[in-house]
Amino acid sequence: MGPVAATALLLTLLLGGCAAGGTGTIGGSGTGASSAPSDSSTQPSDGSTGSSGIDIGNDAGHTEIPSTYPQGDVPLIDDDAVFAVDLGTGWSIILPTDDRAGDLTKIDGILIGKGFVQDLTSSSADATFTQYSNDTYTVQITGSNTADFGEVVQYVVILN
Repeated sequence: MGPVAATALLLTLLLGGCAAGGTGTIGGSGTGASSAPSDSSTQPSDGSTGSSGIDIGNDAGHTEIPSTYPQGDVPLIDDDAVFAVDLGTGWSIILPTDDRAGDLTKIDGILIGKGFVQDLTSSSADATFTQYSNDTYTVQITGSNTADFGEVVQYVVILN
């Protein structure tokens, strides 16, 4: 795995923190923009509250694309996620793939067509990482074979 792909993976793990299997909320009291709604639907299902109020549920089965995900701005190639979470300042979505190279090419075309600029790319035998940006979002796409989900394409979408 190249240094850029490793950095992207580390960033996702740091941003996701306890999202992979805990109870509670994600987020903090930072000054960044947040698209999370403030109604009671974002409160943790275990009754606890957090500074961001973003519900990540009580188990690792976060497979529903969050309603806050900007599908019109950053289209997903599929809505059959194996992991999906709203981080308050962005989203992490993992989709299974049977054709990693084909899906990455498709994603590239979609994002470039939406006006994103490709900032950088790094590829190895194990993973491919590409970062795109526009005025609103930074999108990091990683294609890899994971121990938990097999062949996947991961979107990390960050609000600028």
